Amino acid sequence: MTPKEKADKLFFRFNAETVMQQPYEHETHIKKAKQSTIICIEEILKAREAGTTGVVFDKEYWEEVLEIANAL
Repeated sequence: MTPKEKADKLFFRFNAETVMQQPYEHETHIKKAKQSTIICIEEILKAREAGTTGVVFDKEYWEEVLEIANAL
């Protein structure tokens, strides 16, 4: 999955969750979805730096995903 595809997938996942909240205000929900996406990616990068998982993450990949998410 490309960094663009991953950023979009995370964004749409969080957007779908915020759409369920009422009352629905499009701009507010888009902003919340973007914030959630960025928090998620930043936590992945922090975990990688701290070495808190046994999984090796490609830092450059996630940095690019974060850059794309910030541009959404």
